Amino acid sequence: MPSSAILDVAIGIAFVYLFLSLICSVVNEGIASIFSLRAKNLVRGIDSLFSESKIADGRRFVEAIYAHGLIRGLYKNPAKVDDATVAKAASAADPHTLELTLHLPSVFTLVQQWFPNLPAYIPSPTFATALIDIVAPPDPCKARVLDDVRQGIEKLPVSPTRQALLSLVAATEKDVAEFQQKVEDWFNDSMDRASSWYKNRAQVILLAIGVVVSVGLNVDTIKLAQTLWNNPIERQATVELAENYVANHKQPIKNDTDFKTQADNIAALGQQLPFPFGWQTWAPTSRFYWLEALAGWAITALALSLGAPFWFDTLNRFMQVRSAVKPKETGKN
Repeated sequence: MPSSAILDVAIGIAFVYLFLSLICSVVNEGIASIFSLRAKNLVRGIDSLFSESKIADGRRFVEAIYAHGLIRGLYKNPAKVDDATVAKAASAADPHTLELTLHLPSVFTLVQQWFPNLPAYIPSPTFATALIDIVAPPDPCKARVLDDVRQGIEKLPVSPTRQALLSLVAATEKDVAEFQQKVEDWFNDSMDRASSWYKNRAQVILLAIGVVVSVGLNVDTIKLAQTLWNNPIERQATVELAENYVANHKQPIKNDTDFKTQADNIAALGQQLPFPFGWQTWAPTSRFYWLEALAGWAITALALSLGAPFWFDTLNRFMQVRSAVKPKETGKN
């Protein structure tokens, strides 16, 4: 039936997109890991939170935070980091940092060189404790009270951070614990914005990877659709492969799976596809071939930029529709 054939073509295309998106995801994760993009985005977010403000000794807040012992404990190799290293990295102020550092305004031209193991995540309670320690250094002889924090904030240089902290402490009615919770909420709100920055940047990188994969493997969506439509055997084989994949996977390959396992899983999946990708059988079929190919590659690249989770969910929806349509068509026959 034409309706089921159209649905099967859509399933085949979605499954190919899922397969290629998994490749793009592995490459994207590799790039993020090699260049510590998450860690650098976190630094950028914290520096933005403080509006590049400085503390009384002239250091920037972000530098002081990363030099704090609680934060140092989050480094993969804190033994390699000392105060001199932090200061040297922080002194390399360059508002036009390269793309790989996500335009960080400083700590951070040398961050890859000096801090290859910066933490990609800082718990909000750890951040809040470190910030309060910086503002009002602890006294081992007595417990810290809210007035100590208030006085410490008032001694800070005039800056947006001082203004923000004064606002938070003014809204605190009880004790340091309540103030710390307000700082945690302030930090979490800022990290939500930083996460959106990372997602936007990752989307751009994923699109670039999608272009390379589409052209490198010669995956033309228009040609793929024609192949699936004109070859019922290949179409059925692809649908069956998609059905098996959905049945055996409740979710796509996770990003936290090690790269070798991800690569092996994707390679095994690629070997099962009933049609090859690449340029082995390439041959122009018309004088407009290159225009058609460019359009097909562009569609593929844009589709891959949506990511593997999107295509996994889409494939599942198509499968649900197919399971509902097939019995009806069988009953009519």
